[in-house]
Amino acid sequence: MDIELILFGIIPILISLIIIVLSFILMVSKRVLLNTILFAFNFSLNGYSIKIFIHMCRDAYPSILPHLLVVLTIPILIIQFKFYKKYR
Repeated sequence: MDIELILFGIIPILISLIIIVLSFILMVSKRVLLNTILFAFNFSLNGYSIKIFIHMCRDAYPSILPHLLVVLTIPILIIQFKFYKKYR
């Protein structure tokens, strides 16, 4: 394994999976409609970025789009945490 595969493929995939799992846990713990909508948004964006990361690991042309999508979903996860604390 080369370092490029680890830095630009495996680590972002793991970050995306962690965001999906945390978002799911927050959605299940507090059943608020906005949490469900935010989870669906997080899941779709991170699922698409994981798909692109897998294609990039298989020697496709690299792109910055999946990295931007992962960075975009982090504030959405923070909003979910705020709603979790608000409705606690």
